[in-house]
Formats: sequence, C-alpha cells, structure tokens
Amino acid sequence: MRPSDKTLPVAAPTEHMKTKLFNILPANKARQGMVVSRYAREVVDKVMSGEMKLREAVKEAEARKPVTKPRLKKERTLEEVVAIRFRRFMNHFPMTQHREVKQILGELL
Repeated sequence: MRPSDKTLPVAAPTEHMKTKLFNILPANKARQGMVVSRYAREVVDKVMSGEMKLREAVKEAEARKPVTKPRLKKERTLEEVVAIRFRRFMNHFPMTQHREVKQILGELL
C-alpha cells in the first residue's frame, strides 16, 4: 500500500467549525473566523453576507475577549527556595548515587 492510499483520521468538527464560515479558508482566516464565532456570534452572519469584513469582525471580537489577570507569584521563604533548588539539583543524578552526592556535599560544606 502506498502512503498516498492511506486515509488519515479526521477529528470530529466542533460547533465553531460547523458554520459555513470555515468551508475552504486559509489557516489564518479560519483562525480569525473561530475567534469571531466564539466572541462575537452575531457578527458571523454579517461577515458571511459580505456586509462586514473579517478583519473588522476580528477587531470587534478581540475587544470583547475577557481580559485575564496575571497571577501573583507566591512569596517563598529562603528555606523553601533552597529546598526546591536542592531537589532540582539532586534530580540530575540517578537515585543510586544520591547517598554519595549527599556525602560529597557534606564534605564540601
């Protein structure tokens, strides 16, 4: 069997892909269409009928996208930081050598 004869498995279409907007589009336009259909559904019909350009619809959809707030990093104590870095350092060695590594570190300190 030649590689071209094989059929590749196709993922099931999502609700966004079922709209007519995604019929044969370049990847960037399909991506833009997904953004529009997710955040500005009422504009999809205008884009499909030609009343509004896809670029304008994307701008409108991006404006409606919820803004995520950055998470604050937890302040760690010096003891926690040292413990995390020690564990990361010890993970570089196989488990069978941990005892020897600890002994060498003890001699160095």
